[in-house]
Amino acid sequence: MAEGSIDFRPLEVAFSVPGMGQVQRQRGLVYKSLPSGTLLMDIYRPSQPARQPLPAVVFVHGDGPADWLKDIKDWGQYVSWGRLVAASGLIGITFNHRSTERWTRIADAAADVDDLMATIRGQATGYGIDASRLAIWVASAGGFLGARAAFDHRSSVRCLAVYYGLMEPGGAPELERFSVKAVVNRDGAPVLVARAGLDRPQLNEALDRFTEAALKAGLELEVHNHARGHHAFDVLDPGPRSSEIIARTIDFLRTNLTRVP
Repeated sequence: MAEGSIDFRPLEVAFSVPGMGQVQRQRGLVYKSLPSGTLLMDIYRPSQPARQPLPAVVFVHGDGPADWLKDIKDWGQYVSWGRLVAASGLIGITFNHRSTERWTRIADAAADVDDLMATIRGQATGYGIDASRLAIWVASAGGFLGARAAFDHRSSVRCLAVYYGLMEPGGAPELERFSVKAVVNRDGAPVLVARAGLDRPQLNEALDRFTEAALKAGLELEVHNHARGHHAFDVLDPGPRSSEIIARTIDFLRTNLTRVP
């Protein structure tokens, strides 16, 4: 399946739960202002008002050209993920970060993720979020960006979900400082890895190295291999195995975000 020939914009997550159509979506909240414009986030909440702040899941999208990423939070994948977690009793947060411009501006994209996390923590009360109970869900080339944030913000990030994540950007030696395996440590949050068996070999090899590093560090870790899954199997490969992995991911998020430390 050639990913380049697929229009991902309308595709939705191949799994659903009751109530996804009734969740509340607060759109276009500014989390960062730049000379070139503003960066925005959306917040998805359960349909019924909560009596207390709720845990939240932050979705970190993949990479690509700037024009391609500017509205990615409005693509079907992220809208449906936001609705899915909100209908499951959590808050979902989607946002746009800048392109790495073919690995030449990784620091800018990483700073966007950090600033998004700072905004969430700083304005948590107004958003109805429990800032001490956050999760990060990463996909594709957003893998190393979001995972680093998870390890850097261990006091508030309770768990990390990695879907077909690129954990080592590029191949140049100067990019090694962004490799996630370098920051994995025993104090890290529990990790769930969902691996696509039909993904690019180099991506899976890097993901496997991250998984091995997490295991050696003694982290709580579970790995799900979708043997016949493609990159972006959550939207490309509807079927029992995709549904099983997605359902387990929701359980993983809820369990780690609601349990007493």
